[in-house]
Amino acid sequence: MVEFLQAVPQGEAVRLVMSGPVAKRLRSLLAVFPDSLGDKKNAAVRAELSGAVGRILAGWSGAPEVILSPQDVRDWLDVLSRAKSTGRRWLRFGGLEEPDVQWLRAAHDQLSAASRGVRRPAVCARWPEASVL
Repeated sequence: MVEFLQAVPQGEAVRLVMSGPVAKRLRSLLAVFPDSLGDKKNAAVRAELSGAVGRILAGWSGAPEVILSPQDVRDWLDVLSRAKSTGRRWLRFGGLEEPDVQWLRAAHDQLSAASRGVRRPAVCARWPEASVL
């Protein structure tokens, strides 16, 4: 099965479109991400990310298509940037698989480009039928 994700600029907004399984997995990853940090030294960063994740989840039902305002895009980019940078550590401590890291990177790269008005081709990948994605 081929899964996909694409961010398309729409004026100041960005339309994020993805396959249903990618939307479902991305939403589930975002829901647990702040708790996965577990770094007590960075309580302020964790609180900031928790707030951004809360706004993302409040504004996105998990549907395969969502229109993001400029503030929504900033929240998504902040969270995905941090998730992308901690992905390897998250992999080692469980809860994240290698395809998840790839989709987090793809979502970040797509949103970053679209927020600058650049439309990139959709990211597509073939995953085994048994895959969560």
